[in-house]
Amino acid sequence: VENALGRRVIAWMLLCSLGLALVSTTAQLYVNYHRGVAQVEQRLGVIERSSISALSAAVWNLDQAQLKAELIDIVALPDVSTAAFVDAHGKTMAVANNGVPGADAIVRVVPVFSPVERSGSRIELGRLTIQASLDGVRDDLRSEAILTLASKGGEIFVVFFMMLLITRLFVGVGEAG
Repeated sequence: VENALGRRVIAWMLLCSLGLALVSTTAQLYVNYHRGVAQVEQRLGVIERSSISALSAAVWNLDQAQLKAELIDIVALPDVSTAAFVDAHGKTMAVANNGVPGADAIVRVVPVFSPVERSGSRIELGRLTIQASLDGVRDDLRSEAILTLASKGGEIFVVFFMMLLITRLFVGVGEAG
């Protein structure tokens, strides 16, 4: 009876440990995924602020080579897969790609205005569209999940082994007495 009870206690404790490990790992990965997406969003904001004036000048001066160079510089940044500029009439003036876009991405469309004012306002020259892939975020999470599950699995194994030894020790002492 004691052995059966000991086995049930160990089995339930093992199941609870595995359940808690899975729940805590899932929560950790959820938080880290959203943190990774926020970092990509933040990078897109930095790209917006740093690239708009150069793009505006290139379009204003009708410098196609400079416009293309600016877009190439944008897609060279981490996580950015595509950058395109479409003029105010809907004509695509330049596109730069960094490989195949990921299945899931964040797309940001930013209006680009003239660098000089006319009649007290600036003219909209077109729109910059930036696509940032979330593949890097997912790859990081996949690696983290494997490492976390392996380490928690090892911890659970050690705790399970120790519980098994302690239970056998106490059950063995109870039977001898």
